This record gives sequence, C-alpha cells and structure tokens, in this order.
Amino acid sequence: MSHRILSTLGLWAALILIPTLLGNPGSIAILLIFAAGSLHELRALFSKTGAALAKIPLYTASAFALAISLYFHSSLMVVGIVFLIALISAQIFILLTEEIGKVVHSGAHFALALAMIPLPFALGGIILLQEGIITLVWIIAVAKFTDVGALLCGMYFGKHRMAPTISPKKTWEGLGGGILTAILISLLFVALFGNHLPVGLTYLVAAVAALPIALSGVLADLWESALKRSAKVKDSGDRIPGIGGFLDLTDSFIFAFPTGFIILSLLGACSA
Repeated sequence: MSHRILSTLGLWAALILIPTLLGNPGSIAILLIFAAGSLHELRALFSKTGAALAKIPLYTASAFALAISLYFHSSLMVVGIVFLIALISAQIFILLTEEIGKVVHSGAHFALALAMIPLPFALGGIILLQEGIITLVWIIAVAKFTDVGALLCGMYFGKHRMAPTISPKKTWEGLGGGILTAILISLLFVALFGNHLPVGLTYLVAAVAALPIALSGVLADLWESALKRSAKVKDSGDRIPGIGGFLDLTDSFIFAFPTGFIILSLLGACSA
C-alpha cells in the first residue's frame, strides 16, 4: 500500500508540475508516454489471449493517428478520417500477411486496440489543446477519484458484489461511494478552478457530468479486468510500483476521455 501511495503522489505531482513548467508540449508528452506504454501492454495482453498483433503496423498506425489528430485538433471530421485511414491500412496489411484462418481474429483485435488506446488519448489531447490542462485534469480526477471512493467505501461498507466473476472486490456499495466522491471532486474543481474551466460548467452541470464520467471509468476498469483474467495475469505490467502497469493506471480513460469529450461538445466547449 505504501508503494501505491508514493506512486500516486508522484504521478499527481508530475501531472501538476510538468504542465506548469513546460506548458502544452509537456502535457502532450505525458499523454503520449502513457498512450505508448498502455498500447504496448495491451498488445502483450492480447498476445496472451492468443491474438498476437504485429508491432510495426500497430505502432505505426497508432502513432500516425495520434500525431495527425493532435495536429488537426480543431476538426473532429479530420480525426475521424485519420483513424479510418489507419484502420483500413492496418486491415490491408493483415489481409496480405496473415494466414487465412487468423485474418478476422487479428483484424478485430487490431480495431479494438485502436479504439482502446489511440482514439481515447487523441480525444484527451484535443480536450487539452482546445480547453486547457485544467479541463483535462478535471476529467482525470473525476475518473480516478471514483476508484478511490469505491475502494474506501467498498472496504468499510461493501456487501453486495457488483461483478464477482470479473472483479470480486468491487461492490455496489463501493460504486455508490465512488460516484459520490466523483461528484464532490467535480464540484471542488469548479470551486477552485472555475475561471479555467468551460463557461457552461456550472456547479449543477459539473455534478451531473461527474456521473457519466465516473460510470464510464468503472466500466473501462471492468473491461480491463476481464481482459487480464482472459490473459491470466494480475497486472498489465510492473512499471509503476504499487499500481502495476501503464494500462492499470490509464484503463479508466478508455471510456472517460470520450465521455468527457462528448459532454464538453454538448456544452459547446470542444469543437465537434
């Protein structure tokens, strides 16, 4: 537990200090590092489930999609076209190189890999570039503190298991505590950083928005847990002491970043 606490404090310190000192380039660098680490670990998990994806097309397509999306961050249409090009190019490579019996299997996992890592992180980068680091950290904090609230409430009050075959320690009581924590964190951000958040993000909107972001983070965490169980591993990696791998840290962003982007688009903050 001490390693987990130290790692958590160190990560939050980096998330605060690097953008403060280096601005958007530093923030984008953090996103890309965690995207690369998460993608690498996701590929390893897929391999352990029998879906080995070739490195070069996966990493090339992901890097291309992320780079172009962040460059043309003001146009969601361009982002969609870029990811479509990356997906089609990778599928062509699979058709030309894979054995006939593995084409569909590999193609489906490749599409899933693009949807799980490069696309959410691209949307996270777009939020950062359009609305600033505080807005992105708001989404991250709401998603991650949902885990904290769920863990603490589950430890003390948890009785009814939520998904016993996937994550036995998660309880409905813990989920309730996690959602309440998410709402409180969201309100705290508006109180402390309201001038740096989108104009439409009032206290009421922040409280309501915390719910889908929190739930999306929990669902993504369950999805990664199911994948790890299929791969028969406890953690996605061992790079972060007390936490596990990159994907163990970023799993909630898989759904939380897209959910946050949709909410901000509805508020008129992010360009769609």
